[in-house]
Amino acid sequence: MSARKCLIGAALTANLLAAATLSLGTSTTTSGSTATLNVSYATQGDQFTGVQFDLDYDTVAFTLTATAGSTALAAGKDVSVSTDKKRVLVVGLNSNILTDGTLVVLNFLAKDTTSPGDYPIAFRSAMGTDARGTTKPISMLGGNIQVIAGVKPVVVPGGVRNNFTNEAQISSSAFTIVYGSNFGGVGRSWTGADFVNNQLPTALDGISATINGRSAYVVYVGANQINLLSPEDPATGSVDVQVRTPGGLSDAVKVAKTSYAPGVATYSAEGLTYVTATRADGSITGKSNFSSPGYRFRPAVPGETVTFWGSGFGPANPPIPPGQILGTIYPLDGTVRVSIGGVSANVTFAGYVSPGLVQINCVVPNTTSGLQPVSISVNGSAVPLSMVMPIN
Repeated sequence: MSARKCLIGAALTANLLAAATLSLGTSTTTSGSTATLNVSYATQGDQFTGVQFDLDYDTVAFTLTATAGSTALAAGKDVSVSTDKKRVLVVGLNSNILTDGTLVVLNFLAKDTTSPGDYPIAFRSAMGTDARGTTKPISMLGGNIQVIAGVKPVVVPGGVRNNFTNEAQISSSAFTIVYGSNFGGVGRSWTGADFVNNQLPTALDGISATINGRSAYVVYVGANQINLLSPEDPATGSVDVQVRTPGGLSDAVKVAKTSYAPGVATYSAEGLTYVTATRADGSITGKSNFSSPGYRFRPAVPGETVTFWGSGFGPANPPIPPGQILGTIYPLDGTVRVSIGGVSANVTFAGYVSPGLVQINCVVPNTTSGLQPVSISVNGSAVPLSMVMPIN
């Protein structure tokens, strides 16, 4: 046989043996967190319009979800997983050919009980189908997930606090602070990029929390502090708060949850707690000699309208859409009362203007000049602070 015929035969043999390939890489995670593995697809000349493969992995240690990768999306294909979480289908009602790239994104959630160690992920019975309905085996290269021991977050006893009053009492749709350690946050607040489809984020940088078993909305994450917006939940009494990070799940800490836990913005000066009331011109009620970069202060004047800002004033009527950016204002269901210098103020508006944030407008009553006490309550539950406001 001539050398030329040998080369042709070798090329033909190589083409016959060549097959599309599915391959996985490796990933590292901790118990209670998710490992992501991309299913890489190489066509090797095959023109498949659909792919099917089975997975062999520890179903006791992991829970699997799958989404379409860039290659499947570009071809207009859908990805589905069988009820036993073993078989993955990449199909679509079209004859578009799948090209090289990421075919499927596999998300393996390591359960809280998953022990540290290596967990192989293997393909089984991978097949491709072309536009004529002809099937052909696909070569397979598996991967591995390494579960490592994480640093478990800790919520300190009594560390769940009302954001505005620092009391160990919270309510629904209210800003809440959680103190502890090993949270692993970098010190950032939510940004516009964290809101997807007008939904509030329930995690930032892999850090999340639950209040009474319901996901809270994460406002800020730091190394030892997390700021939350508590979820809507009619339950009251002693409830559990837990924090989850890539290092694991914290032990539950109890906190008192009530229907109302009102608090308003304040600032400290001269050893007193001044209520932060704003005006239409942007200034803040306070003594004229107070100074802070970017702010102007002056005493309140009877007859003018001032605005308080707070949280924990209970439900709205109509109810707020849970977990969404608000497109309009939502008046409070409860009755808000304001007293300045012992005289009742006319409350002209009280309601939610953004998630968790309550705005209260009132007219300053005729009262004695000087430093006067301020009390604010909703349905009989008062802000538990001794607040003052200067009157001119």
